[in-house]
Amino acid sequence: MDYLNHLFFSLKGRLPRSGFWVGSIAILVMETLLALYLAQMFEIPIMDMGKPGLTDEQFIAIYDKVATLGLLVNVIFLWPWIAVIGKRAHDRNKSAWWVLLTYVPIVGNIWSLVELGLVRGTSGVNRFGNDPFTKP
Repeated sequence: MDYLNHLFFSLKGRLPRSGFWVGSIAILVMETLLALYLAQMFEIPIMDMGKPGLTDEQFIAIYDKVATLGLLVNVIFLWPWIAVIGKRAHDRNKSAWWVLLTYVPIVGNIWSLVELGLVRGTSGVNRFGNDPFTKP
């Protein structure tokens, strides 16, 4: 349980690539499950959006509900995302403020994939703590 609290709720320390991927995938799965559950609970006809013959008014009504639902789910999972990305940035010896770059369209996605998901963290101790791969 300490690992999950550290992974999703703490900004302290560093996170290796494997932890970043585990955390990111876990958050995406939880977001998807929560969104599907809430869509069913509030009877939002998501699957109707692709039906032929749907009027513009019907589509917009469904889209508004889906957008609201998406915003709600993203707000719920905002802090876990910040914690995972922030600690991964720490492993690259960057401030957690670099999380803001992930919200820049296209550039943020590329940066996240390359810098956080593919490049190894700083070897040894950096200003955010010990290397996650070294034994204390």
